[in-house]
Amino acid sequence: MQQTAWIKTWDYILDLIYPKECVGCNKEGVWLCRRCSNKIIKIKTPYCPKCRRITKNGQFCRNCRRKMSLTGIIISAHYQEPLRETIHRYKYEGLRDLKNQLSNLIIERLKNNLPRGEKIIIPIPLNRKRELERGFNQARELAEIISLRFDIPLAKDVLIRKKYTLPQINLKLKERSENIKDAFRLSSNKGTKGKTILLIDDVTTSGATLNEAAR
Repeated sequence: MQQTAWIKTWDYILDLIYPKECVGCNKEGVWLCRRCSNKIIKIKTPYCPKCRRITKNGQFCRNCRRKMSLTGIIISAHYQEPLRETIHRYKYEGLRDLKNQLSNLIIERLKNNLPRGEKIIIPIPLNRKRELERGFNQARELAEIISLRFDIPLAKDVLIRKKYTLPQINLKLKERSENIKDAFRLSSNKGTKGKTILLIDDVTTSGATLNEAAR
């Protein structure tokens, strides 16, 4: 009880020093107002992430599937404003309250698109140095909320990022696969055998990071 009161007091102090402003329009009182939230372009028709052919639940089509370790990528929304700025402020400026809006986008997309059978959630890990620089792993925070919402077990430490890589967003498409190659290792496969693995990340462009993690 005392801890809850302290958290509320601290949040109140932070609001006084750093008042909330919408990341899209600077409206005071919220980090993302309803008007800007409604501007986020959500994915309505799933498609193959590689060739954009319409497929069920974002699965790779038969031709593209041969080259991938992933079955598919379920994408919740297009990486355009105001979503781009929302993710940027969350990851790089520490506006961690935004995890609720971002996780809700993923949850909404997953509601009727979860694969059948036993599932386990694994967040894409950050290299330890990168996580210390940022102060948190955004994929893990989103995965924690999604895990609770769907009551799917969360495995935080199964996948390890063993090397420090350049940010994928700054690289050309051909460079991304090489940059992320051999970046991950398994600490253990305990609890994952025979289950469908849901890899959680905040942004995907070429799909190279997700595919290397799946491999």
